[in-house]
Amino acid sequence: MATLGGGAAAARGWSHHGGMGGWAGGGGFERFCAVDATYVTQKMADGLTSKLNLNDAQKASLGDLRQTALGVAAEAKKLCAEKADMATTPARLAAMQARLNMAGTAMTALKPKIESFYATLDDTQKKQFDALGPMARGHHPHGERMGWRGDGPMHGMGPMHGMGGMGGMAPSAPKP
Repeated sequence: MATLGGGAAAARGWSHHGGMGGWAGGGGFERFCAVDATYVTQKMADGLTSKLNLNDAQKASLGDLRQTALGVAAEAKKLCAEKADMATTPARLAAMQARLNMAGTAMTALKPKIESFYATLDDTQKKQFDALGPMARGHHPHGERMGWRGDGPMHGMGPMHGMGGMGGMAPSAPKP
């Protein structure tokens, strides 16, 4: 799900680029902790429902995915309440390990729900959904700005890259 640029970045906790390949966004773990998961997941569900023109069965599957995402976010936020000691390299590594463990737990919970939702989509919807994935941070293949830097239907989602990249639930402000 995420890769580390090396031991030095891991030892620092989060790089100035968001660490963990941007999992928590440009503001690092603190940015993740500040997110309103209910708002973000609803906005994402609304965007997908509109963009993909979902039928009732697909909406139900997406709702199931959203509920799982909310549960994962609630569990992950428990790490936010723990003020990690970041004074030493071993302490920073321990904090990073806890965050990576949570990311793994999140992926374990979310992957089958995402796959189940994806299986409900027709071929056209799958292509549209795939375009909302990790590669959609910049311009959509058809020129529409998508994702957290654009103003398409997934604008404001943070670096989650649509539902296909549910790794982090970071809020975002438009980037200049």
